[in-house]
Amino acid sequence: MTIDSEPPVHTHHTTAIQSTALASGRSAYVTAAASRIWDRASFDAYAWPTPEQVDYGPVEHMARLLPDGMGLLASAGGPCEWLMWIVGYEPLCYLLADDPELVREIVRRIRDQMVAIWRQLVTMDRVGAIWISDDMGHKTGTFLAPDAMRQYVLATQRDLARVAHDAGIPVLLHSCGNLESIMDDLIDDVRIDAKHSYEDVIMPVAEVKSRWGSRIGIIGGVDVDALCRLTPEGVRRYTLDILDACASGGGYVLGSGNSIANYIPVENYLAMLNAWREWSGAEA
Repeated sequence: MTIDSEPPVHTHHTTAIQSTALASGRSAYVTAAASRIWDRASFDAYAWPTPEQVDYGPVEHMARLLPDGMGLLASAGGPCEWLMWIVGYEPLCYLLADDPELVREIVRRIRDQMVAIWRQLVTMDRVGAIWISDDMGHKTGTFLAPDAMRQYVLATQRDLARVAHDAGIPVLLHSCGNLESIMDDLIDDVRIDAKHSYEDVIMPVAEVKSRWGSRIGIIGGVDVDALCRLTPEGVRRYTLDILDACASGGGYVLGSGNSIANYIPVENYLAMLNAWREWSGAEA
């Protein structure tokens, strides 16, 4: 799913999308200071894309290719990421202090866009769940204060979740970072059905399962650092320990703590999969 146009970036700040060379290609990233809206004049001048500009062709194409019994996780990102990308993290922090009403207006525009997209996605063939992909934190906390997260981010996530639930499909959340301060809000107010992305340095997935596994599904948790640096045998033992702690009783999906990055050794990724086969008794 793509949007046809890409508005220019405020040149006073750094370029929105940069890239860095890696051994197996290039990786794009968004800088902290990139900004398309930084004051009320730029907000009024911003050429907001419309829901009609969204191309759903990739979702339709993948649906045609899927075998029977397989569904799609449909996503268009998340409101926290959209807000930080369109304003820039540093400019956003200033705006929250200098002009919170402008931030609320930006959030309303983002909410309207996202709800329109989600309403289309939930009607599409083979879409079996909505995936809110919305990084909201760092190692020790959320990007914004918890109260600000509730006001400017979680309220929109709640509306997106309602669209999915009204269509009878579950809502899965991916978010990096330490979200302990807003986990109850995500479960009880946003009403996510499951969450992905865990790091041992923040909270090992076994502890996550113990604390919240009776209320939501737990996805992933095989730490990317472990997948990168352990030996294949180390990954095998590490994965088996996670399965022993998390899989019994249900509500757990084995997977990496974050994306399978292109610098993870292939043999370590396969060791994780083979550990599941060993644990479950499935044939390799």
